[in-house]
Amino acid sequence: MYENIAQKLLHELFTSLEALDTQNAAILSFLKAKGIANDEELAPHFEQAGNASSVRWLAARVRMDHLLSAAMKSAEQDAKAKSPTPENHEKSREGSVAKESGSNASDKKAPTLAVASDTAKDKRP
Repeated sequence: MYENIAQKLLHELFTSLEALDTQNAAILSFLKAKGIANDEELAPHFEQAGNASSVRWLAARVRMDHLLSAAMKSAEQDAKAKSPTPENHEKSREGSVAKESGSNASDKKAPTLAVASDTAKDKRP
C-alpha cells in the first residue's frame, strides 16, 4: 500500500518536472533564436533563479519529509496495534476468560475428552 502511494507521488513529481523542463528549454531556445540574449547575458539571471529555486525546493523537501514521517509514524502505530504483543495477547486472553466464566464448564471439557479418547485409540496396536 505504501509503495503504491510512493509511486503515485513520484509519478506526479516527475510529470511536473517534465513540464517545467519543457517550458524552460522552450524559453531559452526562443531567447537565443531571436537574438534577445546570449549565454553571457543570461548567466546572472540563471544564478539568481537558481538561488530562488534552491530555497523553494528546500521548503518542499522539508514539507515532504514532515508529511512522510507523519505517515510512517501512523503506519507504525497501526502495525503495533494489529500485531500480537504480549500485552495485547493478555488483554484478549482476559476477555476470553471472562466470556468463558459465564458458560458451563462441562461443555468446554467434553470436546477435549473426545479428542483425548480418539488419540488413545490411535496409539493402541
